[in-house]
Amino acid sequence: MGSVVTFWGLKAGQGATSSNLISVAAINGMDYHHRTLLSNTQFDSNTIEQAFINSNRTINTLHNYSTLGLDQLENLARSKQLSNNSIKDYTVPIFAGLDLLPSTSKPSSDMHTNITDVIGSIYQSSKNVYDLTLVDVHPGDNKLTNEILHHSDLIVVNLNQNVIVLKAFFELIKQKPDLFSKMIIVIGQYDYSSKYTIKNISRTFKSKIPVYAIPHNSNFMDACNEQQVVEFFLKRKNINSTHEDYSFMEAARYLNKAIFKALEIDHRLYEERED
Repeated sequence: MGSVVTFWGLKAGQGATSSNLISVAAINGMDYHHRTLLSNTQFDSNTIEQAFINSNRTINTLHNYSTLGLDQLENLARSKQLSNNSIKDYTVPIFAGLDLLPSTSKPSSDMHTNITDVIGSIYQSSKNVYDLTLVDVHPGDNKLTNEILHHSDLIVVNLNQNVIVLKAFFELIKQKPDLFSKMIIVIGQYDYSSKYTIKNISRTFKSKIPVYAIPHNSNFMDACNEQQVVEFFLKRKNINSTHEDYSFMEAARYLNKAIFKALEIDHRLYEERED
């Protein structure tokens, strides 16, 4: 049985949620022999798809989402035809062990939110097929996001070094302790020179929640914009400490291992690729 790991942020544009997820997904696909599903449930964002889709050498343009993605799995779930074997048929392969499930093509957020009553069964099926299901959800507090958080084995909370955002989050978890019962925090676009370091954040807010960081990296952001994420990671798979992107790659790998640790999974069970 696999695990659902949901990447969530307090507010849009505040924690680099999608880019953090992209980096973790790419590390999983590149470094490990296990099956990972990358899923985006946001109605108004296709950042995940845009970062990966043109890098997939099996296709040249965006797929017609009427025949792929989350909408089709919703239809199968409603008609009681959703099976473990059907999940992979509606995904796009990125790496040998990484598949992308495109988000909705529905014309309104209200129509998309209707998936709430079957989203749990969709991700339950994905857990039977994939070792990890990584989900990018809409930030903040809404019906669909909360339902997915309830079905998650781990929540990766994406924040930044803005003290207002940090205060708001630590107040929120006091109000909703059950919703955030198992989580880790990642600080996106991390600035090492900021006063609000990982240690200071934990100390300031008297928190024992594990905190990690992904530093800002212009080359990675350019790769996302130019749909070259796969190439970016493959070219940097074996770089040494003198490379300008070394700290970014190490941080992404460290966060990935932290996710395994939080799930109480020994990452060494998944033999690292040597090719």
